Amino acid sequence: MFSGVYYEIDVLPYWTQVVARFSPATYALRGMRAAILEEQPFLSLWNQIWPLILLGAALLPMGMITFGRMEIWAKTKGVLKRSG
Repeated sequence: MFSGVYYEIDVLPYWTQVVARFSPATYALRGMRAAILEEQPFLSLWNQIWPLILLGAALLPMGMITFGRMEIWAKTKGVLKRSG
């Protein structure tokens, strides 16, 4: 909803526009729409590509660290259910 899946983020309320700027899906959707609907060449999509690179460089390691810490916490508390 915040990424502009249904509507462009420009028509959403201000606070949702702020949230959308931190969502990689916003830039991916904009880039795909521009490439498919407007038939823009790859190099003209740079405004949608560089935020994806930056967000990926920041969010992927953060997610891996968070997952690792939560896994350790779950193992020490005994709340990690395993089947099989």
